Amino acid sequence: MADPFSIISLIEGSISLVVQCGSVAKSLSDITTNHKQANLTILSMVQEVDTLEFAWSRIRDWSQDYAGSGADVIK
Repeated sequence: MADPFSIISLIEGSISLVVQCGSVAKSLSDITTNHKQANLTILSMVQEVDTLEFAWSRIRDWSQDYAGSGADVIK
């Protein structure tokens, strides 16, 4: 049978490993969450840029039609 000091050391070492594993799991979870949020942010930004691009193309088309109609732009 092992002496009490060895048993206590084994228990302390096991607890330390469990705490470290929990810390690693938490860090990986945080990284995963941040990655998902970054992905959603990037997708949102792409959608906004697409909307702006569409709006500018409509403004360009309107201004070309307006200028082509012979109307005075500035009165």
